Amino acid sequence: MPKLPKSERLSRQKIIDSLFSKGDKFLIYPFSVRFIICEDEMQGADVVFVVPKRFIKKAVARNHIKRLLRETYRLQKDEFLSVLNFTNQRLHISISLVTTQDFSFAQMQDYMSKMLSKLQTQLRPNEMVTSDL
Repeated sequence: MPKLPKSERLSRQKIIDSLFSKGDKFLIYPFSVRFIICEDEMQGADVVFVVPKRFIKKAVARNHIKRLLRETYRLQKDEFLSVLNFTNQRLHISISLVTTQDFSFAQMQDYMSKMLSKLQTQLRPNEMVTSDL
């Protein structure tokens, strides 16, 4: 079964702390998304998925939702990463669940595609600013 590779997962605590303290954010139901553009020579995105204990109490349910998030992101990331590769940008992204509702795989795919398209629109003004310099 294909997985989200380790190289695309965000795991360094220092980077995660800077993402939550300095990153831009937006809310699109059922996700709160934080992102920061890195000035790396590499293109792509590193992602961390967060399901807070205050919304989903049981660890089994939290892990299930994180698996759904990872899989829906993995299935839809190619189109998103092609935009990042075209603009020579590298992103660190945090995707947090902000509801207690349980979702099916199909619903999660719909929400993930909406979130990724909104993230692309959030990046477009930054592209114009950096391309003018």
